[in-house]
Amino acid sequence: MNEADVGKKVFFLYPPTIIREIIEEVVREEYEAYILENHLLALKILAKYKNSILFINIDEILKDEEWQTYVSSLLSDPETAGTKVGIFTYFKQDKEMMEKYLITIGVQCGFVHIKMSPAECRQILLKTLAANEARGRRRFVRALCNEKLDLFNIIWKEDRFQGSIIDLSIAGMACYFHDKQLRLPEGTTINNMQLVLRGASCILDGKIMKIIPQPNGRNIYIIMFNSRNLKPIIEKKIHSFIFRCLQETIKTEMDSLDHR
Repeated sequence: MNEADVGKKVFFLYPPTIIREIIEEVVREEYEAYILENHLLALKILAKYKNSILFINIDEILKDEEWQTYVSSLLSDPETAGTKVGIFTYFKQDKEMMEKYLITIGVQCGFVHIKMSPAECRQILLKTLAANEARGRRRFVRALCNEKLDLFNIIWKEDRFQGSIIDLSIAGMACYFHDKQLRLPEGTTINNMQLVLRGASCILDGKIMKIIPQPNGRNIYIIMFNSRNLKPIIEKKIHSFIFRCLQETIKTEMDSLDHR
C-alpha cells in the first residue's frame, strides 16, 4: 500500500502545551498524529517511516545552534531526507532566525509563532497538513487495539456475546467473538452494540460487511458503524480512544528503540 493510500504520519517533537491541546483535534480530522519526546530516537522513527511530517518545538531541550544543526542534518541524511519539517516557537520571534530555517535550512512546513490563539494555531496546522496531503486518500485513521482490554458486547437472540476489538476507526472495526460457535452472516445488522474502550462505554449500531475466515476457527468480522446514528459524544469518545492508542503505539516503539 503506497503513501497516497495510507497518508503520512505526523510527528510533534516536544510540543508545547498549546499544541498538545490541538493534536487530539488533528486526530479528529483523521490525521495520524503522534507525540515524540526524544529527539535522538525521533531520527530512528523518521528513518523507518519515510516521508513523514515532523513539527519541532525549538524552545525545548537544545540550544538554537544545536536545533539548526539537528534540522539541517535531518534534511540532508538520506535516511530521513524525505521528512518534511515545520517549526514551532513561542520565544524566538526574530526575522533572522525565521529566514534561517525557511531559506537557508529549507524547512517545508513553515515557521510558526505560537503566541497566536489556539484557534489560529489549529487553522495554520490543518492548512499545512492539507497542503502536504498528509491524509492521503485514506478517509479514517485506524488504531490498533489491545485485544485483552478493548472489548465489545452484543445481544443476539436474547443471548449476550462478547468479543475483542482488533482495530478501530470512527467508521468501523475489525473484531472477533470469543465464542467460536457464534456464526453471523455478512449483511447482519447489529443494534445497540456496546464497545468498552479502556473503560469508556459506547453504544452504537453496526452492520457486518465482511467475514474473514481464520485457521483457528475464530473468524474476523469487519463491522461498519451506522454513521447516521453516531452521536457527537460517541464520536468524541472514539476519537479520544484512537488518539490514546496512537500515543501508546509510538511510545512502545520508542521504548523498544531505546533498548537496542
